[in-house]
Amino acid sequence: MRYRNGFALGLVVLMMVAFMGAAPATAAEQFISGGLQIHAFNFQSKADVEYEIPDGKFAIGGQDIGGTKIDGDVDYKTDTTIGFALGYTYISPEDWFLGGELIFANYKGEFKGDLKGDFKGNDIKYDVKSDAEIKSTRIGALGGYYFKPKPLRPYVMGGLGLNLNELDIEDVDKESATHFSISAGGGADYFTGNWVLGANLRLDYYLAEEYEVEDFTVTMNRIPVLLTARVGYVF
Repeated sequence: MRYRNGFALGLVVLMMVAFMGAAPATAAEQFISGGLQIHAFNFQSKADVEYEIPDGKFAIGGQDIGGTKIDGDVDYKTDTTIGFALGYTYISPEDWFLGGELIFANYKGEFKGDLKGDFKGNDIKYDVKSDAEIKSTRIGALGGYYFKPKPLRPYVMGGLGLNLNELDIEDVDKESATHFSISAGGGADYFTGNWVLGANLRLDYYLAEEYEVEDFTVTMNRIPVLLTARVGYVF
């Protein structure tokens, strides 16, 4: 938590310093954009999984162990994913910008590990190995600052997102849930006439995703790296 707060504070300070040294104001602009994203999950590849054993499924010494809960930290590996992004950006005369985004992505991966527990002094171990897919729609708000005038304009940005996700675990079930995320990063846009060509790199932090899938409770904090290439039109 201290790391996240420190990063956010540093980003705010950087943007304030940039604003104080900004070039003279220009006219306000706005553009719409569309692009492709590469989603690479390089951080936080663990999921906390809890399993409540259903009645009548397992027994120890003739005793049904239904209702016993076992848990563990399970590896969650996700393939690199291509997503699609639509956006709107408003640029103020002082070079600050605000905007919105809509992102669609499907993440395919695998849960693999052991769940452990205890029933009346008897150790219980349950092997988990299942393919899984997360279908995600993100509605986000972004803000940031352009450092230089046209044509090539580098920038820093941050934002908040509302993520509508569905977790589908193979041979188990699927469950939908809504989660929030925080974004921070930077990039550059090249303006030529009414067209904008741009790219950015950012880190997203998904806040405590929790899914109830049949008898499983899955909790994870995904931290993907997103590389975006986009084309926009100024209107």
